[in-house]
Amino acid sequence: MPNLPLQVVLKACPDILPYANQDILHWHHLVKAAELVRPMMGISLHAWGRAVEIMGAETAAITMAGILQRYAEIQSPGDIYNA
Repeated sequence: MPNLPLQVVLKACPDILPYANQDILHWHHLVKAAELVRPMMGISLHAWGRAVEIMGAETAAITMAGILQRYAEIQSPGDIYNA
């Protein structure tokens, strides 16, 4: 589990909220929403899998939510993970 409270993440990255199938009340809800937006941002399944392996699912989901929040400012988010 991240040392960051889930509600802090959601307050900082509200753009992920519409992609959740339900209210994000637990970390696994955030992970599911991150898995949904991943291909929309051009981030490969392989890159996501490596991020989960290295950082853990919750931290990878926080990272994905942060990328989504700043998506308009990031030219090629898929290139970040596909390198």
